[in-house]
Amino acid sequence: MSPIMKNAIVAALAAMALAQPAQAILQRVGPVDPATGYPAWYQDANGLAVELCTPTTQADLVSGICLVTPAEVVVVPEVFPTNWSQEHFYYFTSAVMRVASATPGVTTPLKVLTGVEASFNTPTPEAGQQITFGRWRVQAPQANAGMACAGTFTIYSPHRAPKVIPLAAGARLFDTEDIGIGPDFNGALNGAAGPFAMRAATPGGIAAPFAIGADGKQYLSAGDLGPITGSAVPNPFVAPNPLPAFAIPPEIRAMPKTNYFMVSGPGVASGNCATQEAVWALNDISVIGRVNTAAIASRTNIERATFRAVDSNADGTPDRFQIGAWANAVQEVNRPAPLVGLSLNRGDPADPVNSTPEVAMLRTPVENTAPVAIGQIPTPKFNFFNGVI
Repeated sequence: MSPIMKNAIVAALAAMALAQPAQAILQRVGPVDPATGYPAWYQDANGLAVELCTPTTQADLVSGICLVTPAEVVVVPEVFPTNWSQEHFYYFTSAVMRVASATPGVTTPLKVLTGVEASFNTPTPEAGQQITFGRWRVQAPQANAGMACAGTFTIYSPHRAPKVIPLAAGARLFDTEDIGIGPDFNGALNGAAGPFAMRAATPGGIAAPFAIGADGKQYLSAGDLGPITGSAVPNPFVAPNPLPAFAIPPEIRAMPKTNYFMVSGPGVASGNCATQEAVWALNDISVIGRVNTAAIASRTNIERATFRAVDSNADGTPDRFQIGAWANAVQEVNRPAPLVGLSLNRGDPADPVNSTPEVAMLRTPVENTAPVAIGQIPTPKFNFFNGVI
């Protein structure tokens, strides 16, 4: 084997070691926007990216198309940091269900939410104190907040495994997970907030087109309530899994993923502590986020590489190599991205169609077409490609 081939193998193996995909719920965080000091966007594993949802018109606040707290900013649009709300969200989904309270005959709202939040380490907006984090929370309000029964309550939601919470009778159901905070903006990638849910006509169905705001930008929803799709959390009740000890609607039974919110436990619906019950949200779920439509560079990783020397000592016989790779395509509108094959070629005279020196290109593995620019292949692709050194 020639020294050039040996060096190529070492370099390729090093690239493989460095380029393995991170085991994160979200995929990437964008560059910091100097106007706000926050990342421009967060991207999930499907390639969907959402940007910091700052209201650009008063209609944004009224419609709920963006979520900020407090909402009473002096002037819209906001200006950092003097005219800026304390909390903003890149992404937010939630549902409110009514559960039996410790007051006989009275129900209380129970809210379950998850999101990617932007806030501050300080009580008021201050440059240099920006933080982001992933939040998952279940909460009942203070008034009439105690649960009717003692026991174990389980919270089901689209972005995390079921959460089990033991409570005494009359105790308030409240729990929060904040992941990220500091010292940089990467920690929020590990929060329970992805892949991002999208609006659908039916729970777990095909994603609906993005909503268009008054500012002409694209949003995950119009600020309304409805079904969602996009959860990656396996639904523990999908057939043929056994039925639970409590009644659930057939829509949940037919759903492979957890595109719903649900709370189960003793007497959670009726207050009868002798029965296991559940309350759920299927068609009245909020999902909020503004879609990033600016171009994002693809994320490319070498998955594996194999090398074969072909009589490298013979005059005129090149050493050949094969590389298998995958990439997330650049998405013009950042809809869920397909995986695509990546061709790394070094100029093979015997393969002019797939050989462009020192340029990474994409091509379909089925049709013998010329390489095309990254981001132009609309369907999943994967292939091996030959090259020479």
